[in-house]
Amino acid sequence: MNPVGTQYTGGNFTISGTTNLPAGQEINYMLQVSDIGPGSPELRPPSYTGTIAVIVGNEGINSWSAEVDTTKFKTDTGLQSDAVAGNYSLIIGPFCKDIFHLVIVDNSTSYNETFKSDSSLNSNDKTDSSTQTKQSPLPVFIIIFSMGLAFLFRR
Repeated sequence: MNPVGTQYTGGNFTISGTTNLPAGQEINYMLQVSDIGPGSPELRPPSYTGTIAVIVGNEGINSWSAEVDTTKFKTDTGLQSDAVAGNYSLIIGPFCKDIFHLVIVDNSTSYNETFKSDSSLNSNDKTDSSTQTKQSPLPVFIIIFSMGLAFLFRR
């Protein structure tokens, strides 16, 4: 497989490689968060799957290529979702036993990363702190709530 490098949420990127499989052979692929564990399908991060056909090449070395759209990942329940930032594993099958790794990072930048205090700005140019976007506590609440439910149902 050709190197993919770091990718960004909200964007597209290409995965590609060479193979000795015959032209026209279908290859399945799946891109999922690497450190995924067991859990409810509703709580697992979205993944991306597809099927591509091998393209004829030179001297028996054929190739394959697919476009990945990070806005069209799907949850285990079939709902379309954006990719989440994290470490991903690309599984290509059924003929390849190797797992390839890549990173998808969040494309949005926080207020603190983009707004730098500058002595040349006067106080009227700075954004009021009451209008800044703040991180929601919802993900933390979901994790704590899930752990509580797991504890209750263990008995």
